[in-house]
Amino acid sequence: MNNSIMFQEIQEEPAALRECIEQNQVMVKFLAEEIRSKNPSCLVLAARGTSCNAAKFAKYVFETYVGLPVMIAAPSVLTKYGGKLKLSNAVVVGISQSGAAQDVCSLIDRGNRDGSLTVAITNTEGSLLSQRAKFHLNCCAGLEKSLAATKTFLCQLALLTQLAAQLSGEPRLLDLVKRLPRIAAAMLDRTQELSRMAHRYRFMNECFILARGLNYPIALEFGIRKLPLSVPGHIPWRILPMAPLPCCGILFRCLCWQPTPLRMKTPVR
Repeated sequence: MNNSIMFQEIQEEPAALRECIEQNQVMVKFLAEEIRSKNPSCLVLAARGTSCNAAKFAKYVFETYVGLPVMIAAPSVLTKYGGKLKLSNAVVVGISQSGAAQDVCSLIDRGNRDGSLTVAITNTEGSLLSQRAKFHLNCCAGLEKSLAATKTFLCQLALLTQLAAQLSGEPRLLDLVKRLPRIAAAMLDRTQELSRMAHRYRFMNECFILARGLNYPIALEFGIRKLPLSVPGHIPWRILPMAPLPCCGILFRCLCWQPTPLRMKTPVR
C-alpha cells in the first residue's frame, strides 16, 4: 500500500469536498446574487501554478454555462511592467492555496481601486488575499503537506463550479456539484485497479496526455503532480478535431493517454 503523504491526502478528498461545498453554500448563493446585480462584462481570474490550472478549468465552465467571458490575468503586468489594467466592470477572482501570493493580491488591489467585485479563493482563513478581497471562499480542505496540492486543487474546482452553477441555474450542473464527493469516493474505490494500471506503464520514457476543452487544464495539472514523484517527463498535448495521433511518440516506448470526463479510459500504448 502507498504510504506517501500525497496518497494519504488523496484519501481525504471526498470528505474535503463535502465540507467545502457545504460550508460555502450560503456564501456562494449570496455572491452569485451580487454578481448578477453588478452585471459584469467579464470575469478576471488571477492565479499561479496549480491554482492557475483551476482557473483555466473555470474559464470553460463559466463561458459554457454562464456566458460570461473569462480572462486569465498575467499579474506581472502590474507587478513588473506597471500596466494600467482597467477592471471597473469586472469580477476579479484571486485563487491561491496559501492566500499569500503577492502578485495575485496586486490584481485584487487593482480591482478594489477600480470598484470591481473582488473574490478570494484560498485554503487559509485570515490570509493576506482573503483580507484584501471583498468576498472570501474557503476551500476548507484542512492542512495540506504534499507537493503538489491535491485536496485544495479539487476544492478550488468545486467552488468555481459551484459558483457557475448558482449563476447559471443549470440543473445538471447544480446536481453535479452535489454529487462531487460521491464521485471522488467512487474513484478511490478503484485504487487497486488504478495501481495495477500504473504498474503496467512504469516502462515509459515519455508520456503524451491528449486533451482538449475541460480536460486540458487537468492534463496540465498532471504534469505538476508528477514532478515530486520522479515520474518520466510528460507532454500535455492540446488536440484539435481530426488531429493526427502522435504515433511516433507511441512507437518510442511512450504512453499515450486521453482522459475522459468522470471516468477512466484505458491507456493506449
